[in-house]
Amino acid sequence: MKNTGLTEQQIQRRKLGIGGSDARIIANGTQEDWHNLWLQKTGQEEPKFDMRSKFLMALGNATEHVTLDRLNEEVPVYKPQLDNDSIEKYKKALERVHEEYKFMRCNLDGLTDSTRHPIEVKFHTGNKSFAELADFYAPQLQHNMMCSTSTSIVFAVTFGHYGTFKWELFKADYDWQGHYIEKAIKFWDMVEKKLPPYKNFNEDNIGVPDYSMLKTIDMTKTKSSNAWTEYAVEWLINRPYVQKFKDAEKELKSLVPKQANIAIGNGIKIKRARNNRLTITENDLEDFLKESKNMFTNGKESEDK
Repeated sequence: MKNTGLTEQQIQRRKLGIGGSDARIIANGTQEDWHNLWLQKTGQEEPKFDMRSKFLMALGNATEHVTLDRLNEEVPVYKPQLDNDSIEKYKKALERVHEEYKFMRCNLDGLTDSTRHPIEVKFHTGNKSFAELADFYAPQLQHNMMCSTSTSIVFAVTFGHYGTFKWELFKADYDWQGHYIEKAIKFWDMVEKKLPPYKNFNEDNIGVPDYSMLKTIDMTKTKSSNAWTEYAVEWLINRPYVQKFKDAEKELKSLVPKQANIAIGNGIKIKRARNNRLTITENDLEDFLKESKNMFTNGKESEDK
């Protein structure tokens, strides 16, 4: 019989950081919840699922594409042309890691076609309403938005009992996210230091994001309309170059030899910190000449004879 639990690869990847499925425990978990998650992240225990949970997980995975196809009828979903070899590459491309806190990561279910907003889909066989499910999964939605640097996320649910479907766009709650990241940092510090949370647990629940305070505002009809229009045009013009910039930065850093403390050339300087982190900046002519001179004189001024 096919195993419907997590694969060994999935289990190992869960140990790399806090994922979207962990967010509810980080935000509102009990002392026992934190301790059990800590045991998993430190490799002392593996996730345990009963047969019913495994079946529901497999059902959710099997129906994911059905929900995405149904969503596509109302919200165009990004669908690249895939062959057998590129399916795994596409799944890999849906992985997201927080820009600053690398231990925060998630796997998206999809992306909208035009705006590339993240998508989270669920298959529900119980009797919860859409609003109740939105509250239940709110920490995961906010977590995924943070990892994707997105201001909103599409949440789509297929209700198996009733054969119905509903979706909604949810906005980022930055106040809630601020409290959440503090708790996530504290938890991951415990993981790295192998410090069990049950020995010093004093965490208050942060509840769910307050979506009632959020609304859509047409900025072209406000006092800031002129400035909004100016920067909106600039953003749209320069957006295609942002990804090229990020890709070039990544490739440049990958070219830096391991023995290099500083790498320079063509107006670029990449410096290696003590923690091995690489920082890339512009390198003006004066700095270039100075560093070049130091390289040839071992940091000492040459003497004219």
